[in-house]
Amino acid sequence: MCPPEPYSDPARNEEVQLIIFSTRVGLIAANLSERLHLSPAEALYRFYDSRTYAMMCDKRTGLYLYSELYIADEYMLEQEANHTA
Repeated sequence: MCPPEPYSDPARNEEVQLIIFSTRVGLIAANLSERLHLSPAEALYRFYDSRTYAMMCDKRTGLYLYSELYIADEYMLEQEANHTA
């Protein structure tokens, strides 16, 4: 009889993590598209070019743990700060 295989959590798979992250970025871009009256593609490009996106990618900040709406709010605050500075 073979020994049982250790439990493998599919959510820890690197490809699955990338799919989840990409979906979250898409949801954030869709929200920003509505708020800013931009095409989804333009909202996505702007988000990719933001400090907020860089922070979301940096696991040390913990921003990736927050909801898509919270991260979209952070982006909006970043844009406000950029326009008032």
